[in-house]
Amino acid sequence: MASLITLTLDVEEQIFGQTPEERPAVDTLATAVTNSTDTTWRFTLAGTQFWERGDFAEYVPSDGTAGEIIRFSADHSTAGADVSVLRAQKRTTAAASFAGTELFQKNPKHNRTEIQRVINAVVDEDLQHGIWYRSARTLAWETGRVHYELNAADFEVERMYQHDLSATAAVGTSWSYDETGGAAEDLWTSTAAHGLSVGDAVRFTTAGTNATGYAANVVYWVAAAPTTTTATFSATEDGSAIAGTTDGSGWILEKIISFSVREFPPEWYKKMIPVATTLSSTGRSLLVHRVYDDTRTVHYTAKTHPASTAISSLPAEIAGMIPWGVLARLTGGTAVRGRYPGSGTETSGVAYADASFFLNTFHRLRDQYREKLRAEHEKPRGFVYGPVDF
Repeated sequence: MASLITLTLDVEEQIFGQTPEERPAVDTLATAVTNSTDTTWRFTLAGTQFWERGDFAEYVPSDGTAGEIIRFSADHSTAGADVSVLRAQKRTTAAASFAGTELFQKNPKHNRTEIQRVINAVVDEDLQHGIWYRSARTLAWETGRVHYELNAADFEVERMYQHDLSATAAVGTSWSYDETGGAAEDLWTSTAAHGLSVGDAVRFTTAGTNATGYAANVVYWVAAAPTTTTATFSATEDGSAIAGTTDGSGWILEKIISFSVREFPPEWYKKMIPVATTLSSTGRSLLVHRVYDDTRTVHYTAKTHPASTAISSLPAEIAGMIPWGVLARLTGGTAVRGRYPGSGTETSGVAYADASFFLNTFHRLRDQYREKLRAEHEKPRGFVYGPVDF
């Protein structure tokens, strides 16, 4: 599952490389910084001519988040002495404090705040035309209500339906989730034998702790059942295991015996784009005139454009394009930047060559995905009155 942080680290690995010669030089704080207005700092390499007036220092947390950038107001030329700095440079925010051991990198060609800004731009600008994915949505029907808010990134509703489930009692008692490191990735383990087989439909009736990526009252299918007490679950029949995050426990599961779907006729619902924000905060609305059962949840499948506010929802194929687009923007916007200190203008052509390679790779991946969408696109199916049994 991609995130702004994982994408930032991916871009850093590409833009800076792996060797010390390519990555920015680093130093650590030698004394604590007590508040966001403290401008008297001291670094470990003070007195070695490492830091000079005008240098930038970027705090680089190990978790990949963007940190504050400072600028030196004078040479840090005296060992064991403090130096004056300017806080919150290059659109960063002054940190509340530093313990005094944090790692800073010197004059990075591209800082994390810049990288993350470009990531968002690639998602919101370069991945909009012909790039989309399907999202499973739900709404709670209310008698007398017609307008329902449509997600800000949804631009089309493919189908809408309600389903009836007939299920057994809980199977396997309490379930726990192991993201990684166990006998298999994304493995669920029950405290008792579950009796499940590959292809069985199931749903959690009670959500326990963590296991982000899974939810109660959502239909899953058994992707694998390695033992009588373990299983992995997919979002579709014949799909692969859902990659969740964070180990969890206390989930209750039931097996679905029959699964009856009733698809809505197209005239029962309609999207409205745009609408006044007084009607819908997203500027998009879904009109639902009728339902089959006003006591059951309404499900629908939406076509969704990528959005920087929902990076974790992006399919792996789309997320994999993003670093290439970011690298193309970063390297293509620099005339003489080398990839590492000391490269100078004599290697300015490297940046252009890199930008061309990155851009071509981004375009190739984007075009492949567009072609896949065209090949997989289904013509709208005619609805079927009454239940359809699976």
